[in-house]
Amino acid sequence: MMDDLIRKVESFCKKENLLDRQDTVIVAVSGGPDSIALLHILAALQDRWSLHLVAAYVNHGLRAAAFEEEVFVESQARAVGAEFYCRRIDAAAIAEKQGLSIETAGRNERYAFFSELAEKTGAVRIAVGHHEDDQAETVLMHLLRGGGVSGAGAMKAKNGLIIRPLLCVPRQDILTALNEVNLPWRVDESNESREYLRNRIRHDIMPLLKNINPQVTAALNRFASISRQENMYMENEAVKQLKLAERRNERGFYLDIPILTDLHEALQRRVVRLAVQEMTKDIYAPDFAAVERILGLCRATSGKQVRFKDLIVYRRGRGLCFTRGVARKATLFTTDREEVFIKGPGTYVRNNLILTVRLVKESDDELKENEFFIPRPSESQPLIWRCRRGGDVVFIRERYHKSLKKYFIEKKIPVDCRGKLPLLCKDNEVLWIFGDADWAAPLRLRKGVAVGAVTEGDIHA
Repeated sequence: MMDDLIRKVESFCKKENLLDRQDTVIVAVSGGPDSIALLHILAALQDRWSLHLVAAYVNHGLRAAAFEEEVFVESQARAVGAEFYCRRIDAAAIAEKQGLSIETAGRNERYAFFSELAEKTGAVRIAVGHHEDDQAETVLMHLLRGGGVSGAGAMKAKNGLIIRPLLCVPRQDILTALNEVNLPWRVDESNESREYLRNRIRHDIMPLLKNINPQVTAALNRFASISRQENMYMENEAVKQLKLAERRNERGFYLDIPILTDLHEALQRRVVRLAVQEMTKDIYAPDFAAVERILGLCRATSGKQVRFKDLIVYRRGRGLCFTRGVARKATLFTTDREEVFIKGPGTYVRNNLILTVRLVKESDDELKENEFFIPRPSESQPLIWRCRRGGDVVFIRERYHKSLKKYFIEKKIPVDCRGKLPLLCKDNEVLWIFGDADWAAPLRLRKGVAVGAVTEGDIHA
């Protein structure tokens, strides 16, 4: 049985490209049957593949038996000619300090240790002992949490430095092989505790499912494989669509809402998730509810925001903007009383906005998105770049006037920024509103002898 297991694992390693000849491989060994089998299988492949094995054990400081296990794992490593390294931690104290579960804190510390060891030893692979039953349990955990196909894909055979050579074999085959060659292992009594979700799935749910389908482990592994392949395809499509929808500026980037909302909902969610991960350098992976909140901005009025720690997502015109730190309107909309007089062609600066004015022929109506016609300014009749005043009005589509206050209410411009919005005015008539393209669109003149263009590194710059 052990020889069959070795052949099966070697074939799987070739198929999934898990190993290369002369690799230095860190083997995560807890002392349990899975990791002991992994250590001895890789040891059996050592000569054929010219592998250099490094066994790594982490004592979590949770069980008295861990110190005996530490000695046991070292003896097993020495028996197959592997180097041995150990780290002792206080997982409970780390969990309390970081506000994590003991299980999560322990896992984080283990993988941090393995990564440090890889750098120290020059290892290019970190082998862990997950098998088919672990994979089936992981699939169920993700399904119970309401995850999508990315979660249903569960564990990859290869993920960065991490490799899982035993994902092709069930737990029972491992136990049978170990018994056949009289290899000892240790039992971690915490694996019997119903305190952990995985244990409840293993001891309570899986036996019930096997009564319905004796091949449920294989079925769930097949489901994971299909989900993983389909997820890979969808992720590639999402990357392509992100490139098509994104526009960049010095503060971050925004997604073109019409392009985004034209996609299938499944792709919309993935594109938004990729955008958040790109802005946060993969530190924050938004869950389903967070993604839905962001997509809700596409249907909201401009000025709405969604915040995630130091990431702010907000709508401006046709753009879904992603930026770090303070919201854009805090810098764009200021409370100062500065007035800039526009007296002719040229470039004018107010706070972080730049207004460029040029003269054109009246027949020249090919304007860019950030350009708009204005009356010709002069020394005697300058235009004024300022914030709101009492009595301001707007001229809607060159047909009728309306108070600026009423217009702001109709456009649902946030109350807290109405008095801070930069306006371009002729006396008390507002010619242009700086901020969102749709706020100013109804004010556009159909023709004129002068054109204004605003730039500030935003979506209509």
